[in-house]
Amino acid sequence: MKPFKKSHLRKCLIKKIFGGKWGFLRRTNYSSENGVLFDKSKTTLICYPRGKTVDTYIVPNSVTTIGWDAFYACTSLISITIPNSVTTIGDAAFRDCSSLTSITIPNSVTTIGVGAFSDCTSLTSITNLNLIPVEIDAWVFSGVDQSACTLTVATSAVSAYQNAKVWKEFNIVSGGFLVNPTTGDSEQGYTIGDGLYGGRSTATVTAVANDGYRFVNWTKNGSEVSKANPYSFTVTEDIELVANFEEGVGIDEWRIENGELRIYPNPTRGELQVTSYELQVTGIEIFDVMGRIVGQSQIGQSDIALNIAHLPNGVYFLHIQTENGVVVRKVVKK
Repeated sequence: MKPFKKSHLRKCLIKKIFGGKWGFLRRTNYSSENGVLFDKSKTTLICYPRGKTVDTYIVPNSVTTIGWDAFYACTSLISITIPNSVTTIGDAAFRDCSSLTSITIPNSVTTIGVGAFSDCTSLTSITNLNLIPVEIDAWVFSGVDQSACTLTVATSAVSAYQNAKVWKEFNIVSGGFLVNPTTGDSEQGYTIGDGLYGGRSTATVTAVANDGYRFVNWTKNGSEVSKANPYSFTVTEDIELVANFEEGVGIDEWRIENGELRIYPNPTRGELQVTSYELQVTGIEIFDVMGRIVGQSQIGQSDIALNIAHLPNGVYFLHIQTENGVVVRKVVKK
């Protein structure tokens, strides 16, 4: 028996929002992107359409809450990427998502609601980036064969999970050191590249500034460690890095906004053109949402053609090296 039935209430709410005499609420209180429903500020993901047939989805970095029943019965989804902006996974958020095989829970998550992953019967792999286990009840993973599901955590956290309620029922394995890039103010920007890394491996973290801000530096325990963006380093311990931003628009940003550097088409099905006019571009690197380099460009050209057709659909980041530093821009492959 399922713990509750909120889906009927949700259906009624969606119907009222998008039709009938309450249709005006769509403009004033809600927003949508590719058919996915959010609140107006795009901080809460309310509903992912069950009719979508794509098998992967990347939650936007603006989202802090995945609402109750948000992905209920989205049986086509095999992979869902949760960014490190998310702090709350609501009740029954992924309930009956029967094709979901793996999930990574960011270090930012502090609340996991009742039945959040109930009846995710194909779930065999969970990576949890929290060093301290989030308190949950048995309903969170009801219907999941926990003994056959691998739970990968940081080496320093293995003991805590082995002694934590519910989490201890999984097949717990060590995943190495935790790299946790974060930002002091989510309104200024966000970071990518968090994850578990083996000792002496190389991690790359990236800070992406929101409109009206620019990246300043990375700090650890209040002390600057680098001004590089992206920043690559050798992993020797669990580490939290803070990306710091300041108000202002750099000259590269101004030139992009005023047409001296064009990136198109975006979204793209594979072909991507970067055209510079007076701004000198010396190279481009392409990163995925985990901070891994997945492609590079030729340098010294005014028109740079990139082909990302071989990459899975999703969000990528172009790190454009210019005469005045690196500009980071998001592109979407569909």
